Amino acid sequence: MKVVLAGGGTAGHVNPALALAAELSDGEVTFMGTPVGAEARLVPAAGYRLEFLEVRGLDRSRPLAAVGTGVKALGAF
Repeated sequence: MKVVLAGGGTAGHVNPALALAAELSDGEVTFMGTPVGAEARLVPAAGYRLEFLEVRGLDRSRPLAAVGTGVKALGAF
């Protein structure tokens, strides 16, 4: 079974994903994340493959910036 896990930015998102990956030990697990989040360090250290995406978080203080975030997400897709 092939599994892709995504979640990053902070260790609070990455560590639960790593725990899930460990439970899926009979499958091929690949992580998706950014080169600047905690996943860039933690995922390879745990021995999993990490593919990078160019994404950014949603800035709730600037609602119009959501358009740019959406465009960047489409590009990552």
